[in-house]
Amino acid sequence: MPAPVPPQQPPQPARAACTNPNALGVGRTVEVDTTGGPGFGFEHFKQLDFLRDHEVVLTFDDGPWPVNTPAVLKALADECTTGIFFPIGKHATYHPEILRQVYAAGHTIGSHTWSHANLNNKKLTEDQRKDEIERGFAAVKWALETSPAPFFRFPALQHPPEMVTYLGTRNIAIFSCDLELVRLQVEEPAAGDRYRDEEAEQARQGYHPAARLPEAHRRSATHVAAAVEGRRLQGGRDARQIPGDGAAAIRARARQGRQAADPELAAGEQRRHHGQPVTASATISVPGLRIEGFVIVSADGRLANGHNVMPDDLKIEGDKRFFTAALDRVDLVVHGRNSGEEQPNSPKRRRLILTHKVQATAQDPSNPKALLWNPAGCSFEAACRAAGVTSGLAAIIGGPGVFGMFMDRYDTFWLSVAPHVHIPDGEPCFPGVPARSPQQVLAAHGLHAGEPQLIDAEHDVSVTPWRRVA
Repeated sequence: MPAPVPPQQPPQPARAACTNPNALGVGRTVEVDTTGGPGFGFEHFKQLDFLRDHEVVLTFDDGPWPVNTPAVLKALADECTTGIFFPIGKHATYHPEILRQVYAAGHTIGSHTWSHANLNNKKLTEDQRKDEIERGFAAVKWALETSPAPFFRFPALQHPPEMVTYLGTRNIAIFSCDLELVRLQVEEPAAGDRYRDEEAEQARQGYHPAARLPEAHRRSATHVAAAVEGRRLQGGRDARQIPGDGAAAIRARARQGRQAADPELAAGEQRRHHGQPVTASATISVPGLRIEGFVIVSADGRLANGHNVMPDDLKIEGDKRFFTAALDRVDLVVHGRNSGEEQPNSPKRRRLILTHKVQATAQDPSNPKALLWNPAGCSFEAACRAAGVTSGLAAIIGGPGVFGMFMDRYDTFWLSVAPHVHIPDGEPCFPGVPARSPQQVLAAHGLHAGEPQLIDAEHDVSVTPWRRVA
């Protein structure tokens, strides 16, 4: 089976015509075949080099940053040139709108792990290292609303051999560098300037948001920052923010991004070779198997509290009866590692449990009826066959990222709503909530609401079937 990987980003809008006759410009475009995970950059990789004399590829790590990234984009636009950006997945969830600006400007976007973890850290297990890589790509994809390029840069340019091999199996290219220009500046603010001091602190923490842009072709990002006021959420502390973007909004986006990054990249996503797609669509299709989803949510579209625990207020007897009866008629239950159901017949049900602790599928050692499934290494159709289910009814029961994977495939989604329960800081039920309601998300994916059914009169809880109409 070919190794599934994140596909290269689709073509961006055409760049604006260059009006600067003395601009650095773009000499040519190189399309990279990422088969086998080739490495580039003479600091670590000596075998491959696509550059000619007097050519340079500009690359930028970390971010997106609300001050530095727009400043870098302006400097590049002034010179009518482009670069490769390697954003941190977690940061992409803070400011997805800035990363989309990078994409819209015609730059190539890869990934730089989920949290900028040094993957050479001996305290990290192999699974944790892989998780950093996969979550990073998934978060960037969520922020862009399209797939990034299969390009990866290790934080601190630390290349553990096991992860170099892993990226090779995923057909993801690794970018080191020939020359690192980390702290060059045209105008250096005086010591004591709060923005200069803050960038110095970022550098001490291992971040270099203005890295690798030659001095002659950029304004000082710290100098530009002096014109910007406000605060933003940055990692676990407060830092600068573009005015009007409140910390609550950033937290909400970050939560959505974590949900999107939780399941592995969808099955069927493949590399691109010389700019052309290689394999078929990632559409989940198992002929003869109907797919239905089930969830109960609060009035504000949440399925759990801020600790990912379902509160007692959502454990409503009428919904329990409906859910139990529904699962007693299904042939397969599908859910994530932190989801599941506690019902008398639960041990009797065949199930797929999403995880990337296995390469493709593997028997769950704690449950003979359960199969562990990694969507990055095995299609849904193949996983169903391995579970012994090729027809009948499959029930998707969460969590949020798992619901999102099947959003374009549900035949019916059963949405129960507890109108008197509110969980303002809880976990949204789907990616895209609370910016949109659960009903709006379902409708956006081609599902149509049927007649609500009252299932618990005491709590005014109704369940609505959302069906796909041919």
